[in-house]
Amino acid sequence: MTLSRCLMHRLHHRFTDDPIHDPYAATKGLFYSHIGWSFFKPNYERIHLVDHEDLDNDPIVRYQDKYYFPLALSIGFVVPTLLGMMWGDPSGAFVWGGLATKIAQFDFSRRSLAHWGGLQPYSDDNTSRANLSSHDAFDRSHYSGPDNWNYDPSKWIIFVLYHLGLVKGLRTARDQDLKEALEYMHFKKKHGVAPAQEDASWTGETWDTPRALEYIESKPGTCVVVIDDYFVDVTEYLGEHPGGAAVLRKYSVRPQQDHVEASWAFDGGLNNHSRSARKRMKEFRIALCSRS
Repeated sequence: MTLSRCLMHRLHHRFTDDPIHDPYAATKGLFYSHIGWSFFKPNYERIHLVDHEDLDNDPIVRYQDKYYFPLALSIGFVVPTLLGMMWGDPSGAFVWGGLATKIAQFDFSRRSLAHWGGLQPYSDDNTSRANLSSHDAFDRSHYSGPDNWNYDPSKWIIFVLYHLGLVKGLRTARDQDLKEALEYMHFKKKHGVAPAQEDASWTGETWDTPRALEYIESKPGTCVVVIDDYFVDVTEYLGEHPGGAAVLRKYSVRPQQDHVEASWAFDGGLNNHSRSARKRMKEFRIALCSRS
């Protein structure tokens, strides 16, 4: 997979269904989200906001990106021919290769279809749906579908590699988040409206910027951002953030720096956060931000 393709995929997860910023927006129709997007090469104005330091440092991604066309030609034509010659049927190897391609295409197709058919037991924030294939309500998890019966080959490959010690940092949705999401959607479908919001009144402390800096300097490595007029300590979430820790550090409150607001980024400028993500963010609030 080329670097640009990886960036587009990350952009898709940041702005799912957005007709302008989502490269594969399902809101433009099934054909477009499945394959139509590949016939267009628009200028995605926010793709430069996608963190790609990990991709730049990945030797496999760098190699694939540099030698994409030679690799495509050799794997598509040379390798099948050589393998077929091993059992005396070079042309027959392309039949088996075509079958493998169809299987891969089915896995890609079910991701497109997962935005068009099925239920929405966890969230209706976007068009992703649950069926025999998957559901993308929790994009920080390693799976598309949390249930064992979900058709999700990637989930099981990652699961096996993790237990073999070949990958690390396996991410899953928290049980309490899954349970709360199910209860939320059940209430909404039963009553036709979303459950009443919890009391938004703040009973904690109110800090000005100097007080927040004292808190940060007393705990080396602490990362605090300002979202919707609250100081939010996201230190323990740095390793879990789907967009990477660097973006949180970029918008953090730091000494000898002008006051930075992360609200623009959180409220759709950098990422369309789900209801569950917003709920999780509130857990990290430590103080109301004083504007005096």
